[in-house]
Amino acid sequence: MRDNISRLKRTKWTIALASVILAIGACEVLLRISLFHSSVEFASQDPEYYARTLDELWIYRQLFSRSKRWTVGAGQPDATGETRIEFYRKWPTSLTPDGELGYVRRPDVRTPCHETTRLGTRGTHDYASTGRKIVFFGDSFVESAACSNDTLTAKVEALTGIDTLNYGVGGYGLDQMYLYFKRELPRFDRKESLFLVGLIQDDLGRVLLTVRTSPKPYFTISDDKLVLHTSHIHPDSLNDYFERPPERFYLYYFLRGRFGDPVYRSLMRETRDARQQATLALSRLLIKAFADLRRQTPPFVLAFVIFPTPGAPFDSAVLSLMRAENIPVVDLQGCLLGSNLPDRALYAELHPTSVGNDLLAQCLRQDLTANRLLP
Repeated sequence: MRDNISRLKRTKWTIALASVILAIGACEVLLRISLFHSSVEFASQDPEYYARTLDELWIYRQLFSRSKRWTVGAGQPDATGETRIEFYRKWPTSLTPDGELGYVRRPDVRTPCHETTRLGTRGTHDYASTGRKIVFFGDSFVESAACSNDTLTAKVEALTGIDTLNYGVGGYGLDQMYLYFKRELPRFDRKESLFLVGLIQDDLGRVLLTVRTSPKPYFTISDDKLVLHTSHIHPDSLNDYFERPPERFYLYYFLRGRFGDPVYRSLMRETRDARQQATLALSRLLIKAFADLRRQTPPFVLAFVIFPTPGAPFDSAVLSLMRAENIPVVDLQGCLLGSNLPDRALYAELHPTSVGNDLLAQCLRQDLTANRLLP
């Protein structure tokens, strides 16, 4: 009798354990379906729940996007409603894959809002090969969250009367800006050109990434020299880089992220000092590389432009590195503070609006003139 009762208890416990395992397994399957096989947006699709490295955050962002993948140069409409900005709805329209930079802007695009010049810069008209130029490199703040006739550089050109070329590319870090600048520099008459590099704080952290909007170049340091890595960039198949990271128990990471401390936030805390040191070390050598180019013959005028980003002031140590290399710094971080306009009038989706760029263009002209970089 006792043996029967013991067997019955063991059977119940076995069934209960099996039920729990099956339930956990079913939840894991359903979670994976919601993450990778659904066009519906779920709260579970938060990259910070699952990313265990800096690069994985961007891979998961692409995998969880409702538009799934972006294709450089495709210009497919964004039917997902992920942006209200017209330019960003078909952002890849004017882009083309590049084996060194990941992607660059394509020349001679005539699609409304995405027009480019024969040089591959944003703009609605071409420029003469001679004459004074302002040549502006940077990320999306230079690129501008606006159609090609309403960019920051278009406003600077209207204020100064000087041809202003927009080499801004959204998503670029300081490393890509340096490589792009070095590539394009021989195009221009150095005596007639003012070269500007626009930066925000986030551009510095991007030097630690091997992938962001696409696989991107990155540098390591050997014997206090920069070593460039691009072998992982395959222009014919950029999207193939966005494959699901190594397997993990997604249910655990979801529950931890939803009700506790997301693994990515924990990673950010634990690696903060190491990331800051690595970023500063790479930034120092990249700024030195800019300065070395400037010292070549013939010399040219170069300045860094620092844009305002609410809640993310630019690293003062990096500003000191720029000034130590005798590169002028045009700091626009305080430009919008005196406007008395609310942030919603100055920024849209974290980027300056047309009104914001109007004010930035005015401040930029004034500061360039004050620094004797413009007549």
